[in-house]
Amino acid sequence: MQELRKKQLVFASSEAIGKLFYKQPSLVEIVLPALMINETRDRHDIFVHVVERISREFPQLLNENKLFVKLVAFINVLTGSMRGAVFKTLDRFI
Repeated sequence: MQELRKKQLVFASSEAIGKLFYKQPSLVEIVLPALMINETRDRHDIFVHVVERISREFPQLLNENKLFVKLVAFINVLTGSMRGAVFKTLDRFI
């Protein structure tokens, strides 16, 4: 999904994945490694937007430690509502 050139398709796919996670949370363990592939690529803007879109429908995604730590590094490019969600999650970790 993150390899697509059209951002609209990536965003729509991300929202669909969030809805799937909401109905089947066990899928997170399977899909999370694919999301984290961006650690070795320069597609961080897509990574941030994908996580934002997924977490709209499935906010529990932010409870994944590795994903959360990576997302905190991009706090300055997140939307205001996503920053709020990240800070609420940080409060849970503390």
